[in-house]
Amino acid sequence: MTTVPAFDYELAADLEAALAAGAQGATFIHGGTELLPAMSMGLLAPSRVVSLRAVAQLRHCSVTDGHLVLGAGLTHRDVATDPLIHEHAQLLAEVANGVGNIRVRSTGTVGGNLAFAEPRSDVITALLALDAQVRLATLSARRELPLKDFLQGPYEVDLQPGELITSVALPVGATNFGIYRKIVRSERPIVGVALTHFTSGRWRLVVGAVGPEPTLVEAELLSGFLPAAIATGADATTDLNGSEAYKRHLTSVMVERCLHAAEEFMASQAEGGRGDE
Repeated sequence: MTTVPAFDYELAADLEAALAAGAQGATFIHGGTELLPAMSMGLLAPSRVVSLRAVAQLRHCSVTDGHLVLGAGLTHRDVATDPLIHEHAQLLAEVANGVGNIRVRSTGTVGGNLAFAEPRSDVITALLALDAQVRLATLSARRELPLKDFLQGPYEVDLQPGELITSVALPVGATNFGIYRKIVRSERPIVGVALTHFTSGRWRLVVGAVGPEPTLVEAELLSGFLPAAIATGADATTDLNGSEAYKRHLTSVMVERCLHAAEEFMASQAEGGRGDE
C-alpha cells in the first residue's frame, strides 16, 4: 500500500500570499485530484505544499475585454453549471459535466487540469478547440500564451519556477458551433474528438487521449477533414486502453460523428438563411 510522503502544508489567504510561497519553492495544489495520486505513487515529493482553495481571485468567471475569463480555481462542476460559461462556451460546459466522476468534478480545477497536461484530459481537448489562452503569474511578472504553446508534451507545460496559472481566456463570439465526442474507459477517454467552427470561417478539430499529445487539424471547409487521414495522422500509441490500430479506428468513428453533427448544423444555418429571404 502506497502512502503520501510527509510535507508541510499551508492555506494561502490570497493570490499574493500564494505567489510568495511559490517564489520560495512551494508546490501549488488546487483540488489535488492529480497531485495527490502522483505523490502517493512516488512520482512527486514536494516538501512544502500551498493550497489555493481559499484564493477568491482564482474562482472568478467574467467577460472582460472581449474574453470569457475563467479563474484557474474553478472546479469542473463550477464550469459545468455557470450560466456565463453556458452562454459563451457551451461546449466547455458540456465537456466539464462529463469529466471523471462527481468527486473529480467537485474538487478538480481548470488550473490543476492544465498544469498536469494529462494526455487523457477532456478539458484540454475542448480548450484547444476553442483557441484558449493561458494566463500566468509570478510575484514579479504576468504573461499570456496560447494553450497550444503552453503544452510542451505529456505531463509537461511551460511553467516557470514559482509561476501559477491564474486564468484561461476564450475570445467571446469567436465560435458558433462546437461538439465533443468520446469513448470512455475507467472514467477517462480512450479517444476524445472536439470540432469547432470559428466565425472567421475556419474549422478546428482536436483529437485527444489516443496518445501522448493532442493532434490539432484546421481546415476552411468541412470537406477538408478526412476521417481516415486524421486517424492515420493522430499521435496514437498502444497501451492498456488498446492498440494503436484500435485507437485509430475509434478516432475515425468519432471524427465521422463530429462531422455529421457539423453538417447538420450547417444545413440548419442554411435553412435559417433561406427563411429570412
